[in-house]
Amino acid sequence: MLPESPPLPYSLRQLTRLAQQIRSVAPQLTIGEHHLFLHHFGFSPLKAGGCIMPHAHPNYEVHIVVSHPIHDLTDNGRVLERGTVQLHGPEATHAYHSPDAPSQLLAICFSINPHVPVSAPVQALMPNVLWEIQLLFDEAAQRLPGWRDRTHRYLCAILARALQLASATQENSEPRCQEESEFVEVIDHYFRTHLHLLITLDDVADYVGVSRRTLTRTFRRLTDETVMSYLHKLRMYEAHTLVVNTTLPISEIAKSVGIPHPAYFSSCFHTFHRHSPHRIRQMLAQGEYVSAM
Repeated sequence: MLPESPPLPYSLRQLTRLAQQIRSVAPQLTIGEHHLFLHHFGFSPLKAGGCIMPHAHPNYEVHIVVSHPIHDLTDNGRVLERGTVQLHGPEATHAYHSPDAPSQLLAICFSINPHVPVSAPVQALMPNVLWEIQLLFDEAAQRLPGWRDRTHRYLCAILARALQLASATQENSEPRCQEESEFVEVIDHYFRTHLHLLITLDDVADYVGVSRRTLTRTFRRLTDETVMSYLHKLRMYEAHTLVVNTTLPISEIAKSVGIPHPAYFSSCFHTFHRHSPHRIRQMLAQGEYVSAM
């Protein structure tokens, strides 16, 4: 499990500037069959004891609680914990209150085609999205080579979570696996096409269209391993391929397989492959390494 993401190390002025920069990089996004146009991407600060008054908006809007918990005044004061992702459909109203400490919301307003019906605001606690937000803003702040592509990737990952909420609200949705024989195949495809993301069991269960309990029990019975160990194995195989066949920096390989912390990635890699990624590259350069994969 990832440690809790620390607060973003930027002032509100810096966050505002970086948000404008991020939006300029990717004003339009394609996620699966959906085409999104960003109207707004930025932070809304809430002072302790203050609130954002109710208002409606003509487009979809995602709110992500970035710092301290807040109360949703349009949902009987329901507490939204840090890392909560909340999606409002067009014309929805919302109001928030920050009772104890200053808090920040990442607000993303967008149009979407084709239209996805959201009859009422929906939310889910997705703490991993905080890491994606941090990586997104770090890319915009550092602007290292390739930062535009990585910015686009992280922004897509964040909004893809919101679209998961939207799809979960549609009535009469059918599971993706109509036959048990497809179960592992569908999950394997999902993992291979989302390796760069921080994936949870809830993400997988939502994608497949089953409960978390059914997911874990069925997958274990069919493969004799856990869902997350299977995902970890795929991450390590892909990382090995990139270490051996590319000159990408190790930190970039770590991000591309969904482990954004280089030290933790190197530890996992060494445990799985019995050599660190740096050592494998040294042996390759000296002609001493023959891959068994």
